[in-house]
Amino acid sequence: MNDILAAKKENLQDFFSVSQAKPFLIPEYQRPYEWQIDEITALFNDLKAFSDNETANPPADPKSGMNTYFLGTVVFFENPDLKREIVDGQQRIVSLFLLFRAIYEILETDPNFSSLPGMLDSFKKMLWETDPFTGELISQEHILISSHAISDSEHQIFEQILSSGTTDSERRDNYSVNYRTLQSLLKNLASDVDEFKNFVLRVLKQTIILPIEATNFEATLEIFERINDRGRQLTDADIFKAKIYTSIPADMRYSFVESWKYLDERAGAMDVSMRDLFTYLLYYLRAMDGDGNALGNVGLRKYFLYKSNQLKSLEIMMQLEDVINFIGVLKARRIIDGASWSRNFEIKKSIDLLVNAPSDWWQYPALVYYLAHHESPNFEDEYLQFLHKLIATLSMCAAANYTINEIKKFVMNLNINVIHSSHPAFVEKFYPDLSTFETKIDSKKLHSNIRTSTRSTKFFLLLLAYDDPNLKNLMNPKFEIEYIYPKSSSKKNPMTPDVKKKVDELGNLLPIAKKITFSATDKFFERKKPLYHGIPMQMFRQISEHENWTFDDITMRTQEMLDQLKSIWKRWNMLYDVPSNPPSN
Repeated sequence: MNDILAAKKENLQDFFSVSQAKPFLIPEYQRPYEWQIDEITALFNDLKAFSDNETANPPADPKSGMNTYFLGTVVFFENPDLKREIVDGQQRIVSLFLLFRAIYEILETDPNFSSLPGMLDSFKKMLWETDPFTGELISQEHILISSHAISDSEHQIFEQILSSGTTDSERRDNYSVNYRTLQSLLKNLASDVDEFKNFVLRVLKQTIILPIEATNFEATLEIFERINDRGRQLTDADIFKAKIYTSIPADMRYSFVESWKYLDERAGAMDVSMRDLFTYLLYYLRAMDGDGNALGNVGLRKYFLYKSNQLKSLEIMMQLEDVINFIGVLKARRIIDGASWSRNFEIKKSIDLLVNAPSDWWQYPALVYYLAHHESPNFEDEYLQFLHKLIATLSMCAAANYTINEIKKFVMNLNINVIHSSHPAFVEKFYPDLSTFETKIDSKKLHSNIRTSTRSTKFFLLLLAYDDPNLKNLMNPKFEIEYIYPKSSSKKNPMTPDVKKKVDELGNLLPIAKKITFSATDKFFERKKPLYHGIPMQMFRQISEHENWTFDDITMRTQEMLDQLKSIWKRWNMLYDVPSNPPSN
């Protein structure tokens, strides 16, 4: 692997002593120190168990080599300041520094170990900067590890522990608690001088680590992803955050961190991640670049690190703010202050349809349009026309059984057109003409394509339900499919294949907040009618007006629903093709 400069096992003394020339650095994107008592105690106990076993079972031939205890890998690269930036292994490295400092404290203060200046000197060179000529300690404040981690507000406590060897007994941060734990464990061990000396020697000489040094930052990330299957991995958002942080002036960094934290909290409240925000933004930026390659594999990290300069400017924070505003309307039905479109019931219905569409790809043109044109004075009217046209086009494509790859191509090209016009052309190659569409696909085939999956069925049911001009409220976000003729079987009404096929028809289905469960008895519809009548939706009132509910009713309603779909498509396409307001460019 050309990305790796070195990958050879070293004992801890050799690996940490290099810090004299190349100190450790915890970079901006790393998380805070998260190890707690369980992890630090497990580390100590593992090392002690290894040392005890070596004492009890010395090698028959010392010349054949010593046994070793493998502590794992550390992935890093050397930055321009000659510091070793840790990408993987931060938690272990920090914990080992705490262990070394606690050992040093005993070696320095316990008179039982006054005859071990060489061992004391070894830890001195692993902890602090020393004079390169004399080997004398320069200062215990010049520690050989530093942190730029944005989120680690307690790192100064770690530095204080390494400098002074003490910590406030009242502190409950992980650094302090773990250091006090190690002090206690080592103090008990030091009551046996020989056992302690053996333990320390084996920590230095026989505890092995595999340092993997990569050529640069990007290479370490690739290596890290290939070898890491433990714990919490670095996310794309962690890395993007660090890149922005290091690219902006120092006096703007605090404001940036606060803005990022605010966005992260808003995203979490809507059950989305910062990575999700970047994913949505990616489609807008690719459209801005004129990139219509739907099938090209452009990963999120690859795009933002190599193909875009977005991470070098705080402008991206404003873009992410716009993205999260849109997602708030999309996923959480939020209202944006000062944005009347987010209160427009027809737009809200359209957005709700996109949330329930067969594929998330349907949402991206709506987002790109919003980001490109939401400051336009005619945005609200133009956006509704666009959303109706988008839904009509994509639902026709879905009903005609277009493949997901065809949908992707359509979306990517439409996104580019959206950037250049608030009334963009829809790509004809992927848009079935309505007259041709009606002649090419009969009702039986249309119905079959609509019923290809539960998500498709829910979308088309919602589209028909939202065509009600008297509707006042949106459907429950977690609505279910109600079977008018029950899907259950009984002795009198067995669920034969023919019956099941009829019961599964579109004409037997309703969108409902909570299913109404009745067996298929003679009185099932009589019991359902008053419940349907009480639901304020035209679709339910129409069903409740039936005297009974038969298979003939299902057949008739299925055809009526397919005709209604075609009517919606025709109406929305016509309104877009002949806009009531002149488009703005």
